[in-house]
Amino acid sequence: MAAASAALAPARGILRAQLLLLFFLYCLRLLSLSLVLPMLSPYALDMRHSTAALTGLAVGVYGLTQGLFQVPFGAASDRFGRRAVLAAGLVVFAVGCAVCASARDIFALIAGRFLQGAGAVASTLLAYVADLTDEESRPQAMAWLGTLVGVSFGVGVVTGPVLAHNFSLPAVFWGSGLVCAVGALTAMVCLPELPRMRQAASHHRRGGEGLRQYLAVLHEPPLARLACQVFLLHFTLTALFVVVPLRLSRAVLQRDLWQAYLPIILAGLLVMFLATALQRRFPRPDLFVFGAWAAVAAGTYLALNAPARRGPVITALVLFVAGFAVLEPLLPSLFTRIARTSIRGAALGLFNSGQFMGAFLGGLTAGALVVKAPHTLALVVGGLAAVSVFLNRGLRQAAHLKVLQFGLGRLSHAEEATLAERLRGLPGVRDVSVDARDQLWVQCDTRHLDEERLREMVGGR
Repeated sequence: MAAASAALAPARGILRAQLLLLFFLYCLRLLSLSLVLPMLSPYALDMRHSTAALTGLAVGVYGLTQGLFQVPFGAASDRFGRRAVLAAGLVVFAVGCAVCASARDIFALIAGRFLQGAGAVASTLLAYVADLTDEESRPQAMAWLGTLVGVSFGVGVVTGPVLAHNFSLPAVFWGSGLVCAVGALTAMVCLPELPRMRQAASHHRRGGEGLRQYLAVLHEPPLARLACQVFLLHFTLTALFVVVPLRLSRAVLQRDLWQAYLPIILAGLLVMFLATALQRRFPRPDLFVFGAWAAVAAGTYLALNAPARRGPVITALVLFVAGFAVLEPLLPSLFTRIARTSIRGAALGLFNSGQFMGAFLGGLTAGALVVKAPHTLALVVGGLAAVSVFLNRGLRQAAHLKVLQFGLGRLSHAEEATLAERLRGLPGVRDVSVDARDQLWVQCDTRHLDEERLREMVGGR
């Protein structure tokens, strides 16, 4: 037994290193974006041919191509493998950074932001993490990822103004692009090519079954509601970062912006750590989502409606960031847990499409209304955030979902189809899938599952 444990130790070490690399790559993209976020709207507004509307578009257009390409990238990673799709997306993002750094007018900056978003690999990264972890370790991995995402966002928002003041914003874009290009090469060299998951065979072969499986994601109410929530969350975030930096630039010098953002980020990180600890003791994700959205809605309205002075704006942003810090890691964790294993990449593509389309429309809306109708903007964005308080129905079930894994062995198509259909007929079984190593994955709801009966059926096939 000791020898077996010793043999497994190097494998666990390699797995941890691979997960850390994925965490780094996921956070790298967010860090690259958050570094420029506090200065992007004032910078864009000062460029040639710029208007308030085009400034909002420059901030939010990144989300348009992210939203358009998340599902195709996720589906491609299901079919062609996660590693190549991940590396390709990072290269496209790096090229977009170079275009932004070279931009001399607002249209070139918009084109660069558009291209940055075309490297839409967030769904691939989340699916990669989910594939590398088992059911017991996945919640912890997602919690760590959420924490690192929050830290990355905070570090970027606080240090971005300092870097831009000392080196210029184009230099920040160049640095981000270079690091992402190196990240793509590292991914190809260091990450494993995982066995691709497929839906378990069926006796009924129907044309377009794969398309129907992807479309089925839209018909699962909890997943649809989570996608709506992440859309509205990033709608509000981007709208805030179009308006708030313009307001703070009137009251705070660029070199001192980090002092304004630091207490906001520290408050958000504190709330995130507390919420993560409480979620382990009280597995009621619906209540955490409800409370966080109440804070986001109130903070959004107050931040957009507050006087353009340092104290009121920062106080409102502390409230917003407290709610955001809970939702940003919790929503993808819930989505990953609820989504069916056989189409996890495509399902996460839908989730991330909602996230980035929200960013696009939030920037566009804020740019259109910030000058002519600021009070209307506060009502629209704050009201949309408030709507999300009522979208948490059905999330409680996530605490009861888990995936069981079995060694299937080599089976004929007919034998696999017979077993899969028998398993799908059991109460509590939500999905049955098989990977390239002939491992059987059964996603189930433990409230309704007879696990002993399930194991007997697999063992006695």
